[in-house]
Amino acid sequence: MQDYDFNQKGVNFTGLSMFPNQNYNALVVGTDRHIFHTRDPKLSANSKHILSQINFLASGKAFFAGVGEENRPGAIQIWKSSLEKINEVQAHGKGVERMRISHDNNFLFTAGKDGTLVIHDIKDRDPRGGLNKRDLGGVLQFSEEILTEKAEMEEFDNQKETLENEL
Repeated sequence: MQDYDFNQKGVNFTGLSMFPNQNYNALVVGTDRHIFHTRDPKLSANSKHILSQINFLASGKAFFAGVGEENRPGAIQIWKSSLEKINEVQAHGKGVERMRISHDNNFLFTAGKDGTLVIHDIKDRDPRGGLNKRDLGGVLQFSEEILTEKAEMEEFDNQKETLENEL
């Protein structure tokens, strides 16, 4: 097994996405408002905002990045894999906390710090870009994250405020 090290001083990385079907080749985002290519850190792009999450389409031709900056609405940015920004769509009242693309490459799920889950209908123009059940061995993989409902988040915030006031 061969290890690769990628380090940018003073940057807290918040999201990583592997290029589809490529080992040790990924894009990472962090607190410095840049998108870094792990194979060659000189291949980077400035994003103007802190990005919290990043996910590739299965075709590898484009990716989505979520704005996770404090005190800013959570937008979804669409980029070409060549690090050229295509578009930006407003999605959340606060920053994007989690983001995943469905196994069939048709939906983008985003969870925001505002307690909302948004399901975006995405269409990869390349019909070969989507994965089918056969590609996944017939089994869908489980997510490592749990999403909460807005009511649960409001209840948590109320309990937190009550406890803070008691102090």
